[in-house]
Amino acid sequence: MPRLDAARRPLPSRAGVGIGAGIIFFGMATGALFAVAYTVCLGRTGRLQPRNLALLVAGGGFLGMCLVPFLKYPANLPPSATKRPSSSAAPCTY
Repeated sequence: MPRLDAARRPLPSRAGVGIGAGIIFFGMATGALFAVAYTVCLGRTGRLQPRNLALLVAGGGFLGMCLVPFLKYPANLPPSATKRPSSSAAPCTY
């Protein structure tokens, strides 16, 4: 592949900046949600130690935001990846 001089090089894409900013803002929102849930639960859990409370709140967040939706709505395979014939009998009966 021929090397391009500096004047003819393509400009870098800004897509990486948007994806990075989205990940940062999503992490900030998730952290804020965790902080609010932890603060609400802190005085209402009795004699539970703060470390154990943090683990329970994080586990509940993982359960509610990741595990339950993953189990309830599994990824669908495309029709070509399944072994079942979907409409292959139709051309034969014609």
